[in-house]
Amino acid sequence: MNTNDLITILAQSSQPKKPLSFTAALLLLLGGAAGLTACVIGIRPDLEWSSVNITALHKTILLIALTVTAGLFLNAVSKPLPQIRKVIPSAGVTFVLFLCSIVFELITTPIQQIGGYFLIVNFPECVFFVTLYGALGAFALMRLMKYYAPAHSKLAGMGIGFAAAATGALGYSIHCPLDSPIFIAVAYGMPVLVMSFIFKSVASRYIKW
Repeated sequence: MNTNDLITILAQSSQPKKPLSFTAALLLLLGGAAGLTACVIGIRPDLEWSSVNITALHKTILLIALTVTAGLFLNAVSKPLPQIRKVIPSAGVTFVLFLCSIVFELITTPIQQIGGYFLIVNFPECVFFVTLYGALGAFALMRLMKYYAPAHSKLAGMGIGFAAAATGALGYSIHCPLDSPIFIAVAYGMPVLVMSFIFKSVASRYIKW
């Protein structure tokens, strides 16, 4: 048997089934989070398909930017040769969007009003549900990561927590009526950071290869 025959046989042999992509997994997590939110705690009453809520749209854009960045980071750190530099443009856009939104709010909104957002029930609700969705999603992503070959297990764990919590935040956002960028950065951002660092430690124990 010559080399060409061997190559032909190997090419015709059955290939192992590819695992679910992280993009598909995050879309499923987003659908699950949004579905649970709609069915269990309900959609915010001012969302109507017949009209456009500008502040809600702005909030959604911020969270989509965060989720896209998280997804790109997760894909980058799941590879044997991570290409984290490819995440920099998306991360830069997300940072600028949040920064400009926060500066604009500080200029146009009284500090007392912004501070009051953190004294109502929506603040602990946001923290709780984003953390809950993030934890559930992260465990699912952690199982999926076993089919990949990340170069750095701790970075992979951080990517898992980051992507899961950011996706959960986007799915939960259809319930929360507060669209303040500062509120979003704290109430949504805090669970995202916590999940990122928790799973940086937890996931690295289970995704050895």
